[in-house]
Amino acid sequence: MAHILRLPVEIQLEIYKHITNIDDALHLARTCKVLSSAFEAPSNRQDIFRSIIHNGLHHKYDVHLHVKEGQYADFVVNYEYGRLPDYHNRPLVQGEPQVDPEISTKLPAEVVWSIVCRWHAMKVLFDLYFDSAIRPFYLQSVIPWRTDQRDHWYVELAYETPMPPPSGRDIESLQTAEKQRAYERFYRGLCSHWITVDEIWLARISRYPTSILRLYIFERIRDRWEDHPARDVREKLQAVEIIEFVWGFLGRKIFRDPERLSDWLLGKDAKEQFLDSFERSESWLYLVRMSSNYLRPPQIIELLGDMWNPRSRPFNKATYLHSTGLFDRDSRDGFSEDENMISLNTFYELEEIEADGMRQLFKHYRVEKDPENVKYGSPWRRQNPANNRTYE
Repeated sequence: MAHILRLPVEIQLEIYKHITNIDDALHLARTCKVLSSAFEAPSNRQDIFRSIIHNGLHHKYDVHLHVKEGQYADFVVNYEYGRLPDYHNRPLVQGEPQVDPEISTKLPAEVVWSIVCRWHAMKVLFDLYFDSAIRPFYLQSVIPWRTDQRDHWYVELAYETPMPPPSGRDIESLQTAEKQRAYERFYRGLCSHWITVDEIWLARISRYPTSILRLYIFERIRDRWEDHPARDVREKLQAVEIIEFVWGFLGRKIFRDPERLSDWLLGKDAKEQFLDSFERSESWLYLVRMSSNYLRPPQIIELLGDMWNPRSRPFNKATYLHSTGLFDRDSRDGFSEDENMISLNTFYELEEIEADGMRQLFKHYRVEKDPENVKYGSPWRRQNPANNRTYE
């Protein structure tokens, strides 16, 4: 340490810039006043974080996600007071969206700080994943899709025991380095799927000069949903568990009372769509599955926070869900048809991602099994100690 402290500030900054994890840089800055002084200068800190974002593989989706989230932030004002956007206020798609390479290369200050904030904020979901109260409940929970096609399994899912509040304690005693690497994997998988959720929303609410372009955009999204080209086998399998936990488990536990489903539905059309054609548990499942295409991680965190710590003022769930874009346009039911009668399915099932992970696993290990016939089901065994029941 004495040798490092005697180095010129420029060399100390170079050491910082070769770090690959934001937390490592913060920990190093806390070791002594000299290294803290080199780090704390605002311009230095920004340059250090910029280098870390370039270095860390877990940040490979961050710039793209920043652009997509910016588009949503600019557009969400159109949903205020229960409104729907006018046709001419909707973005016009001219081709497949591309990220400006200059943003990726230079990483402006607003992009850097956005990524740093997201890195810290998403630790809330990671901590829930390892929480001593949440994780056992998750592992024993009902699987949200079944291979046995048992009648009325969705009733068991809808009326499952409510999720307990977090304990604030880890279920596993991971070493600091192990937990840090685990969070890197969690964050990367989370961001990769988050981008796709933003892409689905943008594709649905946009206007298109031709029906062919519209069809192409949705097909490209489905290609990434069912066989993400940027994920290798390991990352796909890691993404399966992350996506199932965040969107499949936490995302459905937000809607904890099927008998209060109308609290989430804004307007007569939404209530007719979700309540009039099904029994209550089916309506609940329909809303849960549709919301999995729209809810973003910060929204899941906010809704969980309201569930565990209700606000002093009543929280308007219907208005909040409306702001995600869930009730925007006729395509919300997952199927849409344009003026040229070109019909396409714009709904994306979470189990399709799991099937992709299993197909890649079979390919990787050259298992003699037809990958097209892989059944949906979790690759992790879940043991319920209450009834000695094993879920696969």
